[in-house]
Amino acid sequence: YYGPGPVMQSQRHIYLIWYGNWQGNSALTIIPQFVQSLNMSPYEWILSTYQVNNRAIMPSITFGGQTFDDYSLGQDLSDANIQTIVQDAINEGRLPLDNNGIYFVLTSPDVMESSNGNLAQGGFCTAYCGWHSDGLQVRGVDVKYGFVGDGEACASQTAENYGSWPGSCIAMKSFR
Repeated sequence: YYGPGPVMQSQRHIYLIWYGNWQGNSALTIIPQFVQSLNMSPYEWILSTYQVNNRAIMPSITFGGQTFDDYSLGQDLSDANIQTIVQDAINEGRLPLDNNGIYFVLTSPDVMESSNGNLAQGGFCTAYCGWHSDGLQVRGVDVKYGFVGDGEACASQTAENYGSWPGSCIAMKSFR
């Protein structure tokens, strides 16, 4: 199930925005390599099970590039801040405006995120580990983007009760 929106049919480019302090973190190597390994992989062939106008979506994901953002909006982020981070990376020329792009904001372990900026009402580590959307317009282009938090941040939210972590947060913790 992919929801009510359109399926991206042509080649897709993944862009990474490393937000916070990533110095010395092995994720800087692991995640771009993972994205590059997706192209034409058996996992990516899952896309061919989706159809538009009776034509299968062909796999074609490539790594488009990456940039760094050194806490431009602080350490406690909202969904609106994630939009701003993506928009700034594009408008400042650090990443291209790409109709076929998917922009991911990856946050370092000392950054938290919630829907409305109020962590007490839930968000990263308590309700989700990440999310994606297409509700951002930049110069007439519908920009697809997402948030991916670092699971290491969840340790302070849940103490040592790993059972309360959303599953993919544990996977992100393993990148450290």
